[in-house]
Amino acid sequence: MNADNIESVEVIRGIPSVEYGDLYSGAIIVQTKARKEPLQLKARFNPTVTQFWGGKGFDLGTDAGSLYVDLDYTKSNDKETNKYQNYTRTTGTVQYTNRFGVKKNWRSNSTLAFTYARDLYDMDPDMAYDQTKNDAKERYIRFTTNGVVDFDKKFSRTFKYNASINYGMQIGYQQTYYDADVTAESYAITNGTNEVSYLPSSYLSRMWVEGNPLNTAVKVSNQFYFLTGKVNHSILTGLDWLMDANYGDGKTFTRPPRNTNGSAYRTRAFSDIPAMHQLGGYVQDHLSTDLGTNKLNIIAGLRYDLVQPFDSSYDLQSISSRINAAFRMENGLTIFN
Repeated sequence: MNADNIESVEVIRGIPSVEYGDLYSGAIIVQTKARKEPLQLKARFNPTVTQFWGGKGFDLGTDAGSLYVDLDYTKSNDKETNKYQNYTRTTGTVQYTNRFGVKKNWRSNSTLAFTYARDLYDMDPDMAYDQTKNDAKERYIRFTTNGVVDFDKKFSRTFKYNASINYGMQIGYQQTYYDADVTAESYAITNGTNEVSYLPSSYLSRMWVEGNPLNTAVKVSNQFYFLTGKVNHSILTGLDWLMDANYGDGKTFTRPPRNTNGSAYRTRAFSDIPAMHQLGGYVQDHLSTDLGTNKLNIIAGLRYDLVQPFDSSYDLQSISSRINAAFRMENGLTIFN
């Protein structure tokens, strides 16, 4: 993340708002935007890390918005004396920001990003007695869009939306050479007594792990304000939906890892596991008022969550409340919880 593209930073102390259903402690929320920036090139070198980065922002003209692109390459070695254990990552982003509407009351920001990463533990030719090798590759593509629409209506001052989709392709490879006593090899998928074969005392085991995770998220919220006496109310309502799934084949073997605890491994593809869906809705009131020369702030909210709403045999429901209060005295001392 380029610091020049940061639009806002929100620091949440204590218990987060009901808007963030998966957080139970403080958080830092960073919003970015695209804008015109001169070409920047950066490089970093030290004994174990090599990094190159470049980025530039473009002004596309009146009413056309701004575009920002950047590319980063990083390679890190585990040790200065070992080139066979390293981590490589390449990332790139394209970010577009614009305002729409006659009054320019719709602010939109969209980002397309990709990531390629490889974590390699290769064999050292001088120490290849066990032929151990681990190679994990990941490719991700992510699209996010968020925006704010200022309706400036009595019950809809500000409408916000946020949507994202993230798809990955993960391939892991592990191999090791086993040299020990003869052990049984079991592929049973049901309980009971089974006839099994025996593994040789020495063999090379290879394993592949394939994952294709898909993560999507959508959130909309509406905010409006009103006054009761001397108390200001800021009402926030919203809905969100999360979906997490994996369409990969999971683990496949040439020969399984050596059985050391008496239990067999039962194969199950990641794609056989149902996707996880989570629906949530929330309402919150931020009250603020002056008590003489002191100031009192109370944030109270209620959240409803429904897990697996499309499968009644697995659905779970919960209602949770969250409250934060802060009392600021005239001398600047603040008490909060």
